[in-house]
Amino acid sequence: MRILAPLLCALTCAVPAKADTYWFAEPPAATEENPVFDCIRGVLLSEDADNYVLRVVGGELTVAKKRVVRVDKDDLTVEAIAKMEADAAAALAKANEERELSQQVERTRLDVAVADAAARRDGPVAPPAPAQTPVAPFDPVLGAIRFAGVSKTQLVREATLRFRQTRSAADRRLMREVRRL
Repeated sequence: MRILAPLLCALTCAVPAKADTYWFAEPPAATEENPVFDCIRGVLLSEDADNYVLRVVGGELTVAKKRVVRVDKDDLTVEAIAKMEADAAAALAKANEERELSQQVERTRLDVAVADAAARRDGPVAPPAPAQTPVAPFDPVLGAIRFAGVSKTQLVREATLRFRQTRSAADRRLMREVRRL
C-alpha cells in the first residue's frame, strides 16, 4: 500500500513525451509541389551525445544528431502513435494476405511454366507399356533357368531396359536375378 501512493503520484505527474519533426534538409517552400519531404515525424524517447531514439509509427528508430538540420515541435504522443498502428493493423493484415496470395499464384504459374518447358524439351513421352517379360522355366534338377532360344545377354538387356523405364522394385529384383545367372 505504501508503494502504491508514490507510484500513482509519479504516474500522474509524468509529462507525456511530445512529438517532433526531425528535418534532414531545409523544408521546401510552401509554394513547391513536392510531396516528398526529407523528414521524420516521431516522439523523442531518449537522446545521447550522438543519437536520437525516436518512436515512430511501426517501431523505434535511431537517428544520428549530425544528420538532423532542424527540429520542429508537434503535439503527437506515443499513445497516438500506438492508436495509429492499431488502426492500420487491419489494413496491413489484408495487404499481407493479398501479397501472400499473389506470391502463391506467381509460384504456381512458374511451376506450370517449368513443367511445360520440360514437356516441350523432352517431347511427348508415352508412359512405359506394362510389358510382361517372359519368365523362363526353372529346371530344379540343374538348378538353373532353361533359356528357350533366348540368350542371357538379351535377357539382361531387356531386364535392365524395363527397370530403367519403370524404376519399380520388382523389376530391379528381376534384373539382379537375371544378372546372377
